[in-house]
Amino acid sequence: MKNRVITIICSLIGIVMLVLIVYISINIFTNKEEDKKENTEVVSEDISNTENNSNNSENKEKEEEIMLDSKIGVEVTKKLDVSNTFSSLYYKELETNGLTDKAKLIYTLQKINFNMDYSNYLRENGVYPGYYITANDMEKVAKEDFVVDSPMKHQDILGDNSYDTDERNYVIISRGVSGDNFNYVVEIPYKITTIDNKIYMEVYRMYLTRNIDTSSSENIYEGVEKNILYYDSNRQNMAYEIEDETMSDEYYQKDILKGLVDSNKINKDKLAKYKYTIITENSNYKIENIEKI
Repeated sequence: MKNRVITIICSLIGIVMLVLIVYISINIFTNKEEDKKENTEVVSEDISNTENNSNNSENKEKEEEIMLDSKIGVEVTKKLDVSNTFSSLYYKELETNGLTDKAKLIYTLQKINFNMDYSNYLRENGVYPGYYITANDMEKVAKEDFVVDSPMKHQDILGDNSYDTDERNYVIISRGVSGDNFNYVVEIPYKITTIDNKIYMEVYRMYLTRNIDTSSSENIYEGVEKNILYYDSNRQNMAYEIEDETMSDEYYQKDILKGLVDSNKINKDKLAKYKYTIITENSNYKIENIEKI
């Protein structure tokens, strides 16, 4: 009888120990799985963060600033060379309708008319009072400076019937300063960057009026030339009055105006700002878009 009791007790103890062993084993396995899951999530999060940081780093590395006086900078800023004579027409079209064919053609007409490198496109036939440029030549030169995806819409771009629709010729009619005030527009670049093979040029757009002050002279044909700089295209918000005689020479204008910005004589925060998007195609820098910023 005594042996039987001992046997029962030993059996109960064995069962309890077995249950404890099973319970402990299950807990250990569960904890390991949870730790493994947590570690996996942490590693995944670390990898994700690393990838995001890497992507951000790559995007940041793609952006590079281009110096204004570098070879690329000089070539790109040449796109801002618009003659005073045609500037009001050109920028008004840009601000009213965007980078249209009309805007591209105005830019191209003034380029051929004033740039000696393109003088071979100026033709004479004895029919027109002066020179003319064919529509085909206009489109050919326009494609050097702008992205043109389809045939251009040729039209009267100056508002003086200077486009011969039948012969498809642009007639060069003499244009100059008339009246007391002459309005013109000049753009000054202040930042150039490149991202993903595109170049972005940011510029200040300045609106000016040139007049001759004859109040201090007895001769009405003599006087002091003044150039009034405005922040706005309506020329209501005056920024500065320039009495530098060299402002009449377009070669010096940008340097004078840039000097006003750098010396804080005008508030650059009030100036109109625009961004050019430029692509490289066949070794040419072409304007793809112009937007206000």
